[in-house]
Amino acid sequence: MNTEIFITGTGQGIGSSLSERLLSLDFRVTGISRNNSINHKNFCFLKYDLSEISNVHKIAFNHTTAKKVVLINNAATIGAISPFKEMKYSDIIYDYNLNLISPVILTRNFLKAYVDKELVVINISSGAASKSIASWSTYCSSKSALESFAEVIAIENYKNLKIFNFRPGIVDTKMQEKIRGTAPSKFPSVNKFKDYYVKKKLLDTYYVAKKIAYLIQNSNDFDSKTLHVSEI
Repeated sequence: MNTEIFITGTGQGIGSSLSERLLSLDFRVTGISRNNSINHKNFCFLKYDLSEISNVHKIAFNHTTAKKVVLINNAATIGAISPFKEMKYSDIIYDYNLNLISPVILTRNFLKAYVDKELVVINISSGAASKSIASWSTYCSSKSALESFAEVIAIENYKNLKIFNFRPGIVDTKMQEKIRGTAPSKFPSVNKFKDYYVKKKLLDTYYVAKKIAYLIQNSNDFDSKTLHVSEI
């Protein structure tokens, strides 16, 4: 495949599964995260904490002979699950840096680096971008802002660019474990998420990875917009 792919948050969850899926399809993948367990000849690991904005500026999108280059903004955190007034200043800054500021800066640098390539940007979003959920203030608002950012970029009509917000559904990740482990006093909807787990309504990360891989391979068949996993 004459395609180069950059993925943030490849240390676990969707990012890790997606990297493995793409590598199995012979793509070249660069993973950007705090930790890594992937060992593959076509995988390059860049160790960065994307909650630190100074790190984001160190990430170089180097020259590539690939005709198509893809950026997947996957790294994110649900943050402290609690009423907003109980959140620490440091938690608020951390959440917005990781969920919004870092992917926006990375996207800007990506677009400037590869002006002569076929480009695809995929933001891993959430239904929480359009649904207000108590105790998820920074998560909901940062995902909503990132989706809005992508919508603006889409109407700026950059040459050879497709940009998508991808909503993966409720996925069986450590984030869901954290949600289920939150006290009802902190998160009133916790029983709903426990019910999703008991009734086996969570999607597997590898299933979601296959959907994203399909979107990458067939990006020209889709309009730049917000897509739910069920639409692919």
